[in-house]
Amino acid sequence: MFYGKVENQKVVELMTKPKWFFDDGTIVDDLYLQTEHIYPIPESAADYQDDYDFLRYNRIVNEKDDLIFDSQLKNIKNYFKYEEKTLDEVYAFVQQDVINVRNSFVYSDIEYNFPSGMGFIQLRNEEDVRNIQVNGMEALKDVVEGNPTKTHYFMDESNTLREMTAQQMVDMTSFVKSVGQHHYSVSWTHKHVNLKAIYENDSLTDEQKIDELLAYDYRTGWVIETPV
Repeated sequence: MFYGKVENQKVVELMTKPKWFFDDGTIVDDLYLQTEHIYPIPESAADYQDDYDFLRYNRIVNEKDDLIFDSQLKNIKNYFKYEEKTLDEVYAFVQQDVINVRNSFVYSDIEYNFPSGMGFIQLRNEEDVRNIQVNGMEALKDVVEGNPTKTHYFMDESNTLREMTAQQMVDMTSFVKSVGQHHYSVSWTHKHVNLKAIYENDSLTDEQKIDELLAYDYRTGWVIETPV
């Protein structure tokens, strides 16, 4: 929680709660801080709309000019300002959201038809990706050396140990790579082809570009329907 220093009914300084102590070692309370004209800015006193259009507007908080001292409640009300995003800000926002959607697909479990039956390859983070890459490299080494039937093991998402040949391991890791490449390809199309075409369309005003950027559906094309 922030606090504000008040002079002549106006907030002149913002601060965290001062760590002052009484003689007995206890920290000073809000009642004492009032004697120094320092009052809390409780979140519950904030006057704003939770459902404001964050796609089009930036919400600006905690500027002194937006704070109003309430002498009856003995606290400071925080009034938020809304500033319309520029075209560049909207463009950057939408592009970043495409990246967020891409990453949610890149780091999600993949259904796969193992030699022993259907299951899921776990992809939670970069560590899982590296683990699959290492498995693929070891298996490819065996294939190149003429041992494509050498036994390899892989632990799937349900902690079921999957047994497969070196060639089957290479096939699995290649499939994972192809899925990742698909998601990056979809991301590229959304960001650097379709959204870029709107942003660089000289026949549109900035306001029209913003409307089209926000209306563009970039949540399509990600899902691979049929697992291999």
